[in-house]
Amino acid sequence: MAGALPVAELHSLMEQAGLKDARITAEFKSFQGTSSELQVAPHMRLRAANFTARR
Repeated sequence: MAGALPVAELHSLMEQAGLKDARITAEFKSFQGTSSELQVAPHMRLRAANFTARR
């Protein structure tokens, strides 16, 4: 998970880390099926992302 970063900031951090051609390949609800799904996720719009890149 990338914390609470907006997608644009996540891309910027990947670039700063020296990753090239970084792109998000999938997004999903990281708290789905847990008690946090109803308590935290709706307010913070939390999700997880898979990405690919090359160095």
